[in-house]
Amino acid sequence: MPKRLRLRYATVSAIATYLPRFKSAPDDSVFGRAWHEGRRARGRELLPGAEHLGPFEIEAQAYGGDERRLVLAIAESTSP
Repeated sequence: MPKRLRLRYATVSAIATYLPRFKSAPDDSVFGRAWHEGRRARGRELLPGAEHLGPFEIEAQAYGGDERRLVLAIAESTSP
């Protein structure tokens, strides 16, 4: 099984939803770009596992080295 960037923990406020644990993020997503490029990435896209909520403005930053890298992200809904 190929290694994939996966959601490990999420905190959601002001939106009644659940983000499934271990849901993978595509390599070309904001999360994937932050992971692979090792720097901050920004974009407007759907959250993995919560596509029904519509697009979000997302800012993601990779931290750590190649052996133990993680991505922290903040997402704000673009829906009214």
